[in-house]
Amino acid sequence: FINSKKYRHIEADLVFATAHPWYTKGHMVSEAKNLPAWAINWVSKTFLRHKKKSRCKKKIFIDRSESMFKHCQIINNNEVKNNLIKMGFSIHKTGKMSFFEQIYLFSNAKVIVGAHGAAFTNLVFCNPKTKIIEIIPKSNPSTVNKKISKIKNLNYFRFIIKDLKESEKITGDIVVNIGTLNKKLK
Repeated sequence: FINSKKYRHIEADLVFATAHPWYTKGHMVSEAKNLPAWAINWVSKTFLRHKKKSRCKKKIFIDRSESMFKHCQIINNNEVKNNLIKMGFSIHKTGKMSFFEQIYLFSNAKVIVGAHGAAFTNLVFCNPKTKIIEIIPKSNPSTVNKKISKIKNLNYFRFIIKDLKESEKITGDIVVNIGTLNKKLK
């Protein structure tokens, strides 16, 4: 095994590679329906034992504001964070955490809130019945986190946000109604 973060280019006489186990044709987003339970369970079983304890609460908010991408960014992020902190949530930017700290974060959580993004693949490390609120624009067709949640027996809720006009997308594409979010958390 070669770490591609450290070794960006290699030369080899022989390479062993596998085919993707669930992506067969078309767009990756539409292929999420084929995600096999064995793959989710294997990842969870293989890596869960390597979790590294970190400071976090049972209720967590995944803050995507560090992402360089504008999509799935919460415009009123500070308002959302302040509201959740008052409700006992801890705030986390997974890009600043090691993989093993992320495993602990998700395996320790009872409630997870955040905008759709790569960090949610860590749902594979959640315990059954963990409450998940994925905030996602209406036009985003991804259902991969819904599929992972079904496989892991999580209490998943897709919090769909109406699409904004292009002129409204200054720092992101999501405006969260705090009152509606609070109702979803009860």
